[in-house]
Amino acid sequence: MIRFLWPLSFAAFIAQFIVFTSTAQAELSANDKILEMHVEALFTHGQEPLDFVLDALTTNDLILFDDSLHNAVEPWTFYNTMIRSPRFREKARYIFLEVIPVNRQASLDAYFSTFPEDKTLLYPAFQDGFGWPYKTYFDFLHEAYEINAGLEPEKRLIIRAVSTPSYWKEMKTNEDWTIYNDRSVLGRDYDMYKIILADLQEFSDQEKGVFMTNTRHAYTNIRKPDGAPFWNTGTFFRQWHPGKTFSIRFNAPILKIEGKRPADESVARTAQGIESYDFSWARVANGLWDNAFSDYGGHPVAIDLPGTPFGAASYMGNHMHRAAPNQTMSDAYDGVIFLQPFENQYSSAKVDFIYTPAFKKELARRYRITRTPQQLETMLASANAQSLVSFIDSEHTDAPKILSPQAQGAGPLDAWRQD
Repeated sequence: MIRFLWPLSFAAFIAQFIVFTSTAQAELSANDKILEMHVEALFTHGQEPLDFVLDALTTNDLILFDDSLHNAVEPWTFYNTMIRSPRFREKARYIFLEVIPVNRQASLDAYFSTFPEDKTLLYPAFQDGFGWPYKTYFDFLHEAYEINAGLEPEKRLIIRAVSTPSYWKEMKTNEDWTIYNDRSVLGRDYDMYKIILADLQEFSDQEKGVFMTNTRHAYTNIRKPDGAPFWNTGTFFRQWHPGKTFSIRFNAPILKIEGKRPADESVARTAQGIESYDFSWARVANGLWDNAFSDYGGHPVAIDLPGTPFGAASYMGNHMHRAAPNQTMSDAYDGVIFLQPFENQYSSAKVDFIYTPAFKKELARRYRITRTPQQLETMLASANAQSLVSFIDSEHTDAPKILSPQAQGAGPLDAWRQD
């Protein structure tokens, strides 16, 4: 009886093994084909990043750049290369900066019109909020200054601040801060849209430009479940001025919203509201984009999203938890630029010179306005600071660039094979 059953069981085992092996090979082959399709697209349709941008400027009046992380180094290295190119300056002169309040334009103008160069004139432009200390911005403005110094006035780059005005002088209480945080930000994207549109003369002239911004402002067509768009600067342009703008994402860690976080009164609020969510930093398409870039050789390359395999990747970003299903990255952007593999991506060095004695005193006032006593206590304890003054002295200092923690923690590039 036993000898009769064993051969049958063994035969069944062999049959199952053959089926399992064949299925695994078929799945591996399918994955290899998917990867090969993406790599082939880079070889067939990919362009050198600067050429890609210049071609986009030929048929569009405004390029929106999503740097993914404001402190990322690689996009700003590219921007420096871009503005050094006479080919770029022949097409576009306007450089729009998201992070500088529009009522600090005088600081930029003074800096670019003063000889010899005096970077202290820039300080007010970077003293909104709790200061904007990223060295990449100062390096870029210095590069633009050097370029402009060798050009005739009519050919110089025009650097424009487009963020909503700084209202810190008007804020005296936590209630003032709450109103500002809850209400003024609702119009920020519209303000930036209108400021840029006005400078480009509503696309009626020959002026063109680039908008250096972040994910929340660069989307073109991400929609809610009811079909309405999530309005932002990029969407205002796309909906109301089709064919005039082109949105490009730099391939970098992308925000992955994982769920709503319970309210915690010990955590200070932010304008982005990110403290209300559990999130991580991930790779688009669970690493498939990066896997293809690696197999391509890791050389800088740019590619369109609509009409290519890259554009078919499921949408990821800060609206993913409440967006309509089945949207793709080509609904968010028109193109992507690959500059460096994740393991070689850096966070910017920080400068300390904007933190003058007067600004440090003002910072103490701002911290007291924007945080409850409990939140201040938690903040000081986590920094092991004895006072708010010592916290400011230790927190707002210069620091070298480091490998991007978000990029380093984004997971393996071949995780898509397990999807």
